[in-house]
Amino acid sequence: MPLAPEFDDARRAVYAEMASSVDALRGTLDAEREALDQLDPVALDAATSAKARLLLRLEALEAERRQLDDFAAPRESSGTWQRIRSQLEDCRRMNETNGSIVEHQLRGVRRALGILRGAGEAPPLLYGPGGHADAPVLPHSLSKA
Repeated sequence: MPLAPEFDDARRAVYAEMASSVDALRGTLDAEREALDQLDPVALDAATSAKARLLLRLEALEAERRQLDDFAAPRESSGTWQRIRSQLEDCRRMNETNGSIVEHQLRGVRRALGILRGAGEAPPLLYGPGGHADAPVLPHSLSKA
């Protein structure tokens, strides 16, 4: 196979870039967690934007890796690939934890809004026909002059 070394070199380059992107993703998830803990919306926005860019890059690299595997299957199981998969699993767990924190904070905001509306706890969240979250609005004056 005359092209095998080129495919191996290309695969190693993709793995190296994936590993670097996964490291960056882990750092971004840490920054996202810090922003959530500090209630810093500017830092949270920056972290979530960076996370989205990194995930898009990782998806593109995964597509490239699969193409390379289709053309020339790896001669051996890559320890690098196994480490990348393990780190991605760690990132998935970190992202789920961050998502749980966001959900907890959102429930607190909804509860506070329900109290401000005079309805006690917030009404249940409903999804409309367009798939958007919609909480019923209860007309209630907050004060009288």
